[in-house]
Amino acid sequence: MNITTRTLNPLPFGHLEPSRFEDLVRQLTYGFRTWRSLEATGRSGSDAGFDIRGWEVVTNVEAEIDDPDSDHVWLIQCKREKAIGPKKLGQYFDDIPDEGKSALYGLVFAASCNLSKKSRDLLRQKCRDAGISECHVWSISEIEDMLFQPRNDHLLFAYFGISLKLRQRSARTRIRARLAAKRKAYSALGEEYRYANEFVLLRDPEEDRYPYLEKGTDRADHNWQVVCFVGHHALGMRFQTAKHYAFLDDDDKSWDMADEYNDVLRMGNDPWLESREQQRKISGEIHKFWYEQIDEAKRGYVTFEVIIPYDEILDIDKHGDNYFQNPHIYLVYDNHEYPYSHLTASLSISAVSEQVDGTYQIVKEPREIRLRSVRKHRIVVFPDNFRRTDK
Repeated sequence: MNITTRTLNPLPFGHLEPSRFEDLVRQLTYGFRTWRSLEATGRSGSDAGFDIRGWEVVTNVEAEIDDPDSDHVWLIQCKREKAIGPKKLGQYFDDIPDEGKSALYGLVFAASCNLSKKSRDLLRQKCRDAGISECHVWSISEIEDMLFQPRNDHLLFAYFGISLKLRQRSARTRIRARLAAKRKAYSALGEEYRYANEFVLLRDPEEDRYPYLEKGTDRADHNWQVVCFVGHHALGMRFQTAKHYAFLDDDDKSWDMADEYNDVLRMGNDPWLESREQQRKISGEIHKFWYEQIDEAKRGYVTFEVIIPYDEILDIDKHGDNYFQNPHIYLVYDNHEYPYSHLTASLSISAVSEQVDGTYQIVKEPREIRLRSVRKHRIVVFPDNFRRTDK
């Protein structure tokens, strides 16, 4: 069985054996008319030009019965070839014995290639000249159209391993799961932005060490993380993973941050945070340096945010547990990198105002840049003991 790509590229009819192409056309033909019988004459090897022969049931309207003696005889010719021109197509018709043509009511010519208008017109003219009442041409395009109809989905799957119904069912399942996760997120964290800035725990359901963290263990070595929910997004839920005091020069390019302290994880927000006294001490030192040594127009914050799509959320426990009583959000971590692979970083500076004639006026507009890398254009402004990366 030949499998096409997920993008539904042209179906590979050329991969079918000629006899299998005949089988496909014959099975498509069952839905074309009401048949008393369809014969796979082409498999005998001596078909007199008939790959498939069919008798169409003709109903006597007055008597409301079908009369076998009035059945219409059809010829279905199947050619699995890369190209068929007008001359070759005309020769195929001429090769049909005269006694076979005289008994025909209709003809279907099916090919696994495209056929030009000239070829189609030639075949129809030959059918008219031979007294054949109906002539139908099925090129690769018409056959694909038939296979993509819902009634022929079973044939599309049997011959090419594709099922549009299964794809639709799979898409429906994904959408339902996404909407279910979204409803749980709204229930646990609210629908409006006024509910933002609530701390939640991102967890890997496969992590069997939770909630115990061995002393001295690197925090990146376990798959749970306290983050701050900052709002809903069209793509999912927005979380802030880190916030650091920062510097941005007037060129909007040169920058630095004091990433030894993460302001998102304030005292009490993360029960796994070690050295609380040390954290409190260094946060005070960093803030003092930031406030006293850096000009107001260059003082800012670097924030790291992650958007987790709703359909990547496995479940939400809005009640938490005795270790972390806020909501727990379960998702699948990927090689200890998730959700860091979805992370973005930005550096923002608030507007600078001064009092002029008794009123405050903005003298410098707010600024913001996106950080593509934690090293590019980074300079040294903060002391080394305030800087975790790129020291």
